[in-house]
Amino acid sequence: MEKADLEEELEKRRLELKELKLKYDKLLIEKGSNSIYINEQILKELKEDLFQKEKEYLAYKALYEEGAESKNSFEIKEREYCTAKLDYENKKIELEMEMDTKKKDIEIIKVNIEKKELEIKELERKIEKCVVFAMSDGIIKEINFKMGMVLNYTMPVYILDDISKGFELKVAMDNEQCQYIKLGDEVRVSIKNKGKSLVSGEVRAIKDNKDDIDSKIVTIELEEADLIGGEIGEFYLGKKIGSYDYLVPRSAVYQNSEGKYVFVLQEKDGPLGKDYYVIKQKVTTGDSDNNFTGIYSGLLGNEKVVIYSNKNLSNGCQVRLER
Repeated sequence: MEKADLEEELEKRRLELKELKLKYDKLLIEKGSNSIYINEQILKELKEDLFQKEKEYLAYKALYEEGAESKNSFEIKEREYCTAKLDYENKKIELEMEMDTKKKDIEIIKVNIEKKELEIKELERKIEKCVVFAMSDGIIKEINFKMGMVLNYTMPVYILDDISKGFELKVAMDNEQCQYIKLGDEVRVSIKNKGKSLVSGEVRAIKDNKDDIDSKIVTIELEEADLIGGEIGEFYLGKKIGSYDYLVPRSAVYQNSEGKYVFVLQEKDGPLGKDYYVIKQKVTTGDSDNNFTGIYSGLLGNEKVVIYSNKNLSNGCQVRLER
């Protein structure tokens, strides 16, 4: 049943319970009413009358047996006694039945009240199940069920961002970029929805992106800020690098199973002028950023390092220079 139907049924049960309680109160009043008191008084009077009639009957019986009273007088007293006894016994049975009936009626009402209270509790439990309460304040990020759907306990009803635990920024970055960040790096985050206000943050997780094998999801924990959730942001990370002999563009550095290397340009005199070749030169690299890589060793400083080629290069291959 829908929540509205359950609430309507609950209201109906509450009215029925109220009606039962009124009947119960009425029966209690009737149990102690004047009618019962009057009947009890009548029974008491009948008992006294029976006692008197019995005394007279026994006295006349004794006199009749002694011949002091006539048979007719004795039989009159005997009939009076029997009538008084019958009246008393009938009234007693009537009163007991009345009391017993009222007692049973009261017990039946009590049972019906208890049943109705259980029905109400069951309806309240069902209504409570119709409403999902969050364990904390926050922002609903996702709802997996629509009105009227049966809950599937293999998935959450909703996903809630708990704002009491702070905020975080999740960014998808390609694997190459992720080489230059590590856990604990401090960053500055620009919140676009807040006029590009800056918030400090720290890299807390770097995980594979299940939707893209060529990228990772970087999670940045933000310091306290005036946020509500759902804002768009981007982060900046600058790193200081050590002192290197040379800096070359990252595009100039290659890597194979033997290590890292660059291609340097050599020129030779040919029959038609100068010819140009590239030679593979092993290097030892240091830190990198998005643009440059530091070189510790492998270069003398007077080499011409190839930073761009429109075709694949190999050691000793001839090349042409772009003009």
